[in-house]
Order: sequence, then structure tokens, then C-alpha cells
Amino acid sequence: MDQLKFVVLDEEDLEVASTHLQDAVVRVSDILWRPQEKRVVVVLGRLDWEGAQGENAEFRSGGAALRFECVLSCKCRQVDHGHKDDFLNLLAVEFSETEAPSGVVLLEFS
Repeated sequence: MDQLKFVVLDEEDLEVASTHLQDAVVRVSDILWRPQEKRVVVVLGRLDWEGAQGENAEFRSGGAALRFECVLSCKCRQVDHGHKDDFLNLLAVEFSETEAPSGVVLLEFS
């Protein structure tokens, strides 16, 4: 799998990154909130959709990470933190602007 690296600067960039991360799996314990660093890191396993196209289609998976900087708070709903080995399926990553340039990033899981 070729290495992909995205730097998201606007909503259009986020849509592209979200598309590449759709259906990635995340272990509950791999969602890391680091309040002293104002950072959230999410470790994911994703399918290589790019490699699954063409005549020599090959379905492979690989690791990925999301990193959010300048994070003031991190909230989670309907996830049992006691079940750290449970897996979540990422559906989308969305952004809602509050006071420019800040806003809320929503990681939506099934």
C-alpha cells in the first residue's frame, strides 16, 4: 500500500481525507486524548481502496493515524471506555465551524 499523507486545511480537504478513511476500524483504546498537549490521536486500520481497483485489484489493509492539534476539549458519546478492545467503524469525519477558524470535529462511527 502506498503511503498517503494529508494535511487538512479546509472543508474540501477534510472531505477527501474522510473518504479515504471511510470504513476504517478503530479500537476504543486507540483514541488518545492528550489534554496537556492539546492533541487527539486516533489510530485506525483502513482498507487500501486505491489498490483494489484495476485489472490487478488487490484488497489489502494498513495502518493509519489521525492527529488533531490545538484541541481544547474531547467528548465521547455512546462508547463504553471500559471495553477498550471493542472496535468502532468510522463512517465520516466532519467539521462544523464555530468562531473562525475554530470549530468542532465530529468522528462519526456506526
